[in-house]
Amino acid sequence: MENATKALIMAATILISMVVLSLGLYLAATFSSFSAQVNEETRQKQISEFNGQFTKYLGRKDLTIHDIITVANLAKQNNENYDLKFEDRNTGTSEDANTLYISVEVHGLRSNVVYNFELESDNFANDTNSMNSQVNTITNPNTGFPETKAKQYECTQVLISEPTQRVYKVVFEESDQEYTDIKQQ
Repeated sequence: MENATKALIMAATILISMVVLSLGLYLAATFSSFSAQVNEETRQKQISEFNGQFTKYLGRKDLTIHDIITVANLAKQNNENYDLKFEDRNTGTSEDANTLYISVEVHGLRSNVVYNFELESDNFANDTNSMNSQVNTITNPNTGFPETKAKQYECTQVLISEPTQRVYKVVFEESDQEYTDIKQQ
């Protein structure tokens, strides 16, 4: 009888140990999947915020060269942060765009297409003739005073890579509306 009692105690100890071990493994697996889910949600939020810096311009027809330079500088900063070169850009479709390089294109109705504006934005912004070509001073017929107006552009495309889920190309086109009033601040 004494041996049977000891055997039952040992069996109960083994069963309790297995239940505790199973519970520990279940909790570890649950916390691991929860952690992975939180990490993925954080990553998606960061990508969404990053893309938002570019997608907020999509469809807008009231953009000026200053807005384009802002986008080009964001692209240039991204490319420098990832130590990417012009050769690293995507040349195919969004399915092939497995790169973090961002390119900016500016299409003009009365001028040639400027590809890879992210490489030229500093030179363009510092070139007085280039910047002056973006504005037109006209005399207001009602007041007789000169008014400065800026060329308008439209952001027609913001392409997002399927593999990286990040913006890889932004395209601007000169708007049909030639100039807009420059707001005084």
